[in-house]
Parts: sequence; C-alpha cells; structure tokens
Amino acid sequence: MQEKQNQWETYCQWVDSRQEWIDNYPFEPTYHRTLKFSKAFTEIERPRYNPRNRFRTESFDDYNKYLKKSTAVFNANLAELSANSERVYNHAQLKTFYSNYLGYTEEFEMMHDILKEFGYGDNTIIHINLFRALTRYNSEIHEDPNQMSPYNCTWAERQKRNLSLIKGHLLLRRAYLNGEPKPSLDEVEAIRTKLINEIPREGFVDIEERFGLNAVNNKYRKELKEGDPLLYR
Repeated sequence: MQEKQNQWETYCQWVDSRQEWIDNYPFEPTYHRTLKFSKAFTEIERPRYNPRNRFRTESFDDYNKYLKKSTAVFNANLAELSANSERVYNHAQLKTFYSNYLGYTEEFEMMHDILKEFGYGDNTIIHINLFRALTRYNSEIHEDPNQMSPYNCTWAERQKRNLSLIKGHLLLRRAYLNGEPKPSLDEVEAIRTKLINEIPREGFVDIEERFGLNAVNNKYRKELKEGDPLLYR
C-alpha cells in the first residue's frame, strides 16, 4: 500500500508539472462529419474483374478500350475498400490514443512543436505513429549494437529499422486519407533530423513502461455498429 501511495504521489507531481500543456492540449476526439461505419468496410472482398470475350464483330481497339475502363474501375473499387478499412483502423488507433496519457508527456509536446513548425501539427495519426517509432529508437539506442535483440536481429539492425520507420510514418498513406497536407521528401528528412537531434533521449527510456505505446485495442473496432461515426483525428 505504501508503494502504491508513493506511485500515486509521484504521478500527481508529474501531472502538476505538465498542467500548462494539459490545459492547452491541442488534441481532442474529432469525428468525421459525413463518414459513417459500414460492415462493408471490414469485409474486404476484391471486386470481381470479368473481362468479356472479344467477339468477332468487335474491333481490337474497342476491346482494348473496354479492358482499360474495366481495369480502372477495378482499381478504383479496390482502393476505396482499402481506404475504408484503414479508416476503421485509424478510428481504433485514435480511440486507444485518447484513452491514455501518453500525449501529455514532455517528449510528445516537443515532437508536436516540431511537427507544428512544419505545418503538420493537426495530423493526430502522424503524431501517434511517429512517437511510437521515435520512442523505440531513442530507448534502444543505448543497447550494444553488436548484441542480439529479442527481435531476432542485432540492436544495430533494430535501430536502423526504427530510424527508417520514423521516416516511413511521415509518408504513411493512412495518415492522409482525408486530404491532409503531406510533406515532401525534403521535409521528411528535415523533420526526422530535428526529432532525433532536438528531443533529449533520456526522457524516452521509461515512457513505454509507464504509458504503453498505443497498440491498437481491437475492442474499439469490434464495438462499431452500422452507421456509427468514425474518429479521423
């Protein structure tokens, strides 16, 4: 009981130290104005592509035009199915994010300030995914690079992967499904450099232990009903 009391007091002190950021927290659950959940979003079925037989009376050019049109429709339908599935995933990820206090940390605030500087401070999905890779990179960089990690690779290979993920999450299609502005490759490199160089690494060491890293809680997907609004930021 004494240990729990000490933990609670430590937590309260931490909340007090972060009160200004908490009071001005720039994120709040925001539902899409028109998009509603449909079971079809999660029942991914490839659209059927059935090219018709070319009859002797049909010219080769006409048949080619038909094939191109059919292929374009097929690809458009498949892209829509994929995007809707990703919107459901985003919803569950956002629900998970808003259920904990990871975003109240000083490191998250510093990351937000850098993203805001480049004009991407409103993209919640970017924040969530970037912070996960950034935490892993900074908390594991102190490991012996030549030693094997629990991930079936050396720590050097693991660090290289996380460094690549920081860049990859800035280009993740799933973060730009609603017309959000997307950074150029030059901006991505600049953002990654600032994230790595300007946020002290020490603060990342125990973040995952204290807060978790927003692994998607599948219960938020399973509880969706037909017509429910979807979080998008």
